[in-house]
Amino acid sequence: MKSIGGYLFFFGMGSMVLNYLGYEFMLLKWIDWWGPENGWAIRIGMAVVGGAMWLLAYLGEQPAKAAAESAETSEENQDGQGSDNEGRKPGQKNSPQR
Repeated sequence: MKSIGGYLFFFGMGSMVLNYLGYEFMLLKWIDWWGPENGWAIRIGMAVVGGAMWLLAYLGEQPAKAAAESAETSEENQDGQGSDNEGRKPGQKNSPQR
């Protein structure tokens, strides 16, 4: 979703700049078939929707990364800190201490 949003934003903004300079992307020439006002509405819509998609995907990655890092940290804290499995391998059973 992040890459699709990035492409939409790029083509929307690029189309705005190129249209202002008198050019247009070959792929987006159809935009002005419905008139200049509708063409600008489509360009702005592409840029806004693409930017929103990219931003939401970017923000969605942050909590996932933070959750993964906190899970790793909590696993590291549980392994070997005050637990009764010190010195044993993960599958090894308790043996009486002498």
